[in-house]
Order: sequence, then structure tokens, then C-alpha cells
Amino acid sequence: MTISDISSFDGNLHLLTDYLETEVNKIDSENTAEIVHQINNMALKVKTLLENILEWSRVHSGHIEFSPIPIEVLLLAQDAFELYQVQIEQHQINFLNQINPNYILNIDPNMINAVFRNLISNAIKYTPDKGTIEISLNSDGKKEIICIFNSGSYMTSDAINKLFKLDNKHNGNIWATSEQETGTSFYFSLPKH
Repeated sequence: MTISDISSFDGNLHLLTDYLETEVNKIDSENTAEIVHQINNMALKVKTLLENILEWSRVHSGHIEFSPIPIEVLLLAQDAFELYQVQIEQHQINFLNQINPNYILNIDPNMINAVFRNLISNAIKYTPDKGTIEISLNSDGKKEIICIFNSGSYMTSDAINKLFKLDNKHNGNIWATSEQETGTSFYFSLPKH
């Protein structure tokens, strides 16, 4: 959980309520209902994010155990995507989730969801309008490797090294590669169970 997660929601919520406020007389009832539905979904997600912040602080203060469970990785990636859906649509970013729907890992969903949120948030920042963000999962036999690729601007190795740290309770690694005129790929690995 990061401040950027909350800022993203705040910005998306503001965009929707501002649009609703300024265009209320021009919007038909079907579109109004859709906007209200999106606002309600964002409010529920903010509540979930705040609960995750509390959970994260308990984990890092030693007041709660690391709790891996078998879970579909696709669902975690989809949850993270939904947090940023308004931004993705606003910038016309093509979002591709290539993770097999039946791929189950024994992981702590709150911790891994936070990694997804951070990497997707970062990918959005560096992806140009009408660019692409793609999530995939591959196995090398010893570990599962999740990749979040964005077609955005090149990042230097110094910039990449300052970006992230993966909670070591999963015994994983996190790294990135970047190529000019191609984009940046963010990876994190988890041991195969």
C-alpha cells in the first residue's frame, strides 16, 4: 500500500464527481447511473485499501503473521487493475492481463496485491497515451516470474534501482529491464511451491 494508491483513487473519484457536477444536466439517466456505480465502486475500494493499510502495518510491526493461501494470481492482478481503471481509460492505455485464470500460487494475497498495485501504478506513470501495459506469468521450474511490461519511456538503471523492494517473507526478488523505444518490464519472482 502506498500513498500513490490513495492519491490515484482520490484523483479518479475527483474526476468522476467533477464530471458529474459539471455535466449533470447533459447526462442521460443511464450514464448518470453508470457514473454513480463507478463512484460507489471506488468508495468500496478505498475502504479496502484502508483495511489493507492497517493489515500491512500490523504485518510490518510484527503484530500479524504472514498468511499465504492458495489463490488465483489472475484475481490479484485484476483487483489491482480495477483500482486504476479510470486512469487507464482516460489515457486510452491498452491493458492486457495474460495470466492464466487457473494459475494458483500459495501467497499472501495482501502483500502480493500491494506489489501489483505499486508496479501497475508505476507502469501507468511511464506509459504514453494509447500505450500498452501487459501482465504475464511464467515459470522457470524453480520460481514463478510475474512481468508487468509498459510501452513507456526508457528508465536508467539508477532510476530502476530506486523504485522497489519486495517483502522477503515470500523469498522473492524484484527487478526491471528497460530498452529505449520499447519500454520497461518490471519483474517479481516467487518460489515455486
